[in-house]
Amino acid sequence: MKRIAAFFSREHVILGVYILLSFITSIQDCLGQVSKYNNYIIFRQSIVHLVDKANLHIGYPKEYDDIFLYHPSFCILFAPFSLMPLEAGLVFWLVFCSVILFYGIKRLPLDYRYKVFFWWYILIEPNTSVHNEQTNPVIGALGLFTFSFLEKGKTKWAARFPVLTFCIKGYGLIFAALFLFYPKRRAYIFYSVLWIILLALLPFPLAGKTYFFQLFSGLT
Repeated sequence: MKRIAAFFSREHVILGVYILLSFITSIQDCLGQVSKYNNYIIFRQSIVHLVDKANLHIGYPKEYDDIFLYHPSFCILFAPFSLMPLEAGLVFWLVFCSVILFYGIKRLPLDYRYKVFFWWYILIEPNTSVHNEQTNPVIGALGLFTFSFLEKGKTKWAARFPVLTFCIKGYGLIFAALFLFYPKRRAYIFYSVLWIILLALLPFPLAGKTYFFQLFSGLT
């Protein structure tokens, strides 16, 4: 039993399980109908609509169900997966979601045994999100990174993660409230504003001046 416990406590074994489950899920989705990975199609098509200077936040029933509910900058952040062939992009997206959450826990300032506990304890939840191609594992990981970097006094980089979550889903900005419990609050606010500006400008090269301002004025 001790050997089995030791084996399943190894970091590379746990990471392998995370990757394997994501890979299996992606294969299942690829073998199913397109509707099985509708969320991924929504994310994937956003860059196409951005380039076409189309309205990002209306329905496109010929392409997918539901609508795009994310920040315009998310189109650019997701672009590496959008530019891959459909099935390959899906596989890499789902594996990425699991791996980033794994490393979010790894970065926590905890004893290794507690990390092992959390890796196994939450496994079902991220796998459920991965099965639905959701962004929840990424948002959770960015929250963990925020805490970890604040704990290490890396204010400039800690400020980046809540802004990134905001560019995915607005409620992720709540992680920024963690700065209230740490020193260097002014520096944190300064870098947060800087990151907001930089990330908000991500669509600009593809959008152009007119469409860019339309995106953020709600006129598209």
